[in-house]
Amino acid sequence: MAQKTLSRPSAAATEGDVESQTRHLFHRVTCDDTKDQGSDLNARAYEEMQHDEPRALFGPDSLFLDSLVGHLHKHADNMRNDPALQRKVKQLQGDVSKETLWRVCKKLFDRVDDVWTGILALFAFGLELCRQMIVGIYSFIANTISAFIAQFAAGWLLGQGGWAAVMGAVSQGVNWLLGNKPTAVTQ
Repeated sequence: MAQKTLSRPSAAATEGDVESQTRHLFHRVTCDDTKDQGSDLNARAYEEMQHDEPRALFGPDSLFLDSLVGHLHKHADNMRNDPALQRKVKQLQGDVSKETLWRVCKKLFDRVDDVWTGILALFAFGLELCRQMIVGIYSFIANTISAFIAQFAAGWLLGQGGWAAVMGAVSQGVNWLLGNKPTAVTQ
């Protein structure tokens, strides 16, 4: 069987791109998760997503976007019943300040062995938090999770070629995503 290869995009991504793209992905995963419910959360995520420009954010590789969204959603569903994740969600049910949310994200991210699993855990956490919280704080959660991923995983994402390369890897079934320890881009 021929080994799968991944072509990485030539366009240089920035930390700002990582944050914008992560926010768009979070909106898409939330819309995908709630599409059959017709809920206020679905409407809010869809409304937020309309302000994004995915083609501009992801370039010509946008055709892989659905594959990545499906991958993120599947893993968020698999992690939904994780007791540690549920404890983290419950910790925030009285205090949803940015500092508290950031601290919980950091604890969750630090408990995993590689960056990709950390990103998946943060998507799952953010999605579960949105499911259980007031829709009015959806933007706050999406923005905070995106900013956290940009700060603590942008170096890794950019080293892989950005979200566009990750999209390509997911769509091609390439398993180079695991085994990379998280490192902060800024302190």
